[in-house]
Amino acid sequence: MAENAPERERLMVRNERTAPSWWRRRGLSAVGVPLLAVGFCLLLAPLAYGHGIPEAQRQAIIEGGNLSYLWLGASHMLTGYDHLLFLLGVIFLLTGFWQVVSFITAFTLGHSITLLAATLAGFDANYFLIDAVIGLSVIYIGFQNLDGFRRYLKVEPPNLLVMVFAFGLIHGLGLSTRLQQLPLPETGLVWRILSFNLGIELGQIAALVVILAVIAGWRRLGSWAVFARLVNAGLILAGGFFFATQMHGFSHAVYTDDFAFSDDLHQHAHKEIAAASAWIDSAEAAAIAEFLLEGLSAEGAVRKTWVGATVASVQADVRQGDLAWAVVFENDDGGAARLRLYLTLAGDYIAAVEGDS
Repeated sequence: MAENAPERERLMVRNERTAPSWWRRRGLSAVGVPLLAVGFCLLLAPLAYGHGIPEAQRQAIIEGGNLSYLWLGASHMLTGYDHLLFLLGVIFLLTGFWQVVSFITAFTLGHSITLLAATLAGFDANYFLIDAVIGLSVIYIGFQNLDGFRRYLKVEPPNLLVMVFAFGLIHGLGLSTRLQQLPLPETGLVWRILSFNLGIELGQIAALVVILAVIAGWRRLGSWAVFARLVNAGLILAGGFFFATQMHGFSHAVYTDDFAFSDDLHQHAHKEIAAASAWIDSAEAAAIAEFLLEGLSAEGAVRKTWVGATVASVQADVRQGDLAWAVVFENDDGGAARLRLYLTLAGDYIAAVEGDS
């Protein structure tokens, strides 16, 4: 990307006199316009904070067809703030149409390959670690945009197009881990994944249109140089925060015994985390557990008398170091008995234990 350095410097020092008269006629200064836009983004930030799948969409993916998967993919990209931050960094200082196309194509190819391959192969990576690497990708793109390799490390930066493709592979793994936490069908799975991926691309295009429009307008303002540095420094901070939170979640989920407080306190902390960050709520966990119980009965894993049993309680719990839903069934047929089913926070079946099966 060295050939783009003069163009980048030109964009960073463009004078406010080139700003469209539309802004000046309305009394909006080169500082006022960015402040208004930042305030608007802050208002929208809570909507983009969650990386999970809303309840209505989760039910749609269980019962719906390819169009439901397409819509799920589009909405997931538009609310996936980590992916959007990376895209923002990738296109931030690109000026040519074909430059944007080439970099977005590299990113799209990367995440499409791993989304399809990892989901079909059932490659189940730890989503905390994958999301942590995605956080590092946001740090990287902000650092390179600030010319950090030459300025601080005194080396030439790696080929950005290759790095965007490589990080695209990682982002695809992140999308796959989310998709695999849903009850995917065995028949027509390839078409469902392709529909989900098409939705991802449509959502990506919609986001890019807005991002490119804002950046193109901002380049005409005298505050562009300051704004560009603030945004890319913000990408580094946001990526660092995201990396730290994901690694914290990973350490809690995997290295349960390495913390300096008691087992009881640690289990209690995990229950609070589970209640606050569950992918499905307790009502959904109960419904999925009832459905699973019928399948377990048909397979002979539990007695048929458990079919139709009453759900006594649903609580966030920890199962072998992982956050889980514990669904307890009561059966009064032939005496009071209880059966406990454990589900992941995404609703996947773990085990039927601690009961008279």
